Parts: sequence; C-alpha cells; structure tokens
Amino acid sequence: MGVVQRADKVAGLLRRELAAIIQQSFQHEIPPGLFSVTDVEVARDLSHAKVFVAIYQADEVDPLLDFLNENVGSIRHELAKRTRLRMMPTLKFFQDTASEAGARIEALLAKSRRS
Repeated sequence: MGVVQRADKVAGLLRRELAAIIQQSFQHEIPPGLFSVTDVEVARDLSHAKVFVAIYQADEVDPLLDFLNENVGSIRHELAKRTRLRMMPTLKFFQDTASEAGARIEALLAKSRRS
C-alpha cells in the first residue's frame, strides 16, 4: 500500500471515529445536530491531521472550534483506544467552509431552475 493510500485510509477511519467520539463523549456539552465531521486531511507521515467540521449555527462556530481544540487531548486519548494506529496524529479542528459554499451554490442552482 502506498503512502498516499495509507494516509487516505487513515483519514477515513479518523473521520468516522471522531464523529462518534465527539457525539458520545460530549453529548452534554454539544447539542446533537449542531455539527458534523466532514473531512480529515492526514499528513503523509501520519504525524498530524486537520479535522474539518461543518457547524450549522453561525453563532456557535468560534465557541465550538475553541471547545474541540481545548479538548483535543481527551479526544485523541479516546481515538487511540478505538483504533490500532501505531502513531496517533496530532489533531487540529477547523471550520469547513467548502460545504457551506457548496450548499449555497446548490441553492442558487435550484432557484435558477425554478425561474
């Protein structure tokens, strides 16, 4: 398996597990349906990962990103228990603005079709 394939495989695993961990571990701090983990970009050497989250309430973006980045240690700990990675990448959470742009484009396209 190539280096890029391995990074892609690890990214998919992390995306699934992170979504479950955050929803289960922080269900009292983060209301359900407030966000979703949309993408994970893992470095080729698997040393770090950027986690992109779509946040559905504009006023919650900064508080939620701050909360996730402040609790990254406990998230990584739980992730290490659930996965069999030899090296657990450091995690950094970011807002996914691409999915918002895509949703706006879809809405504009749908509106233009109706006109």
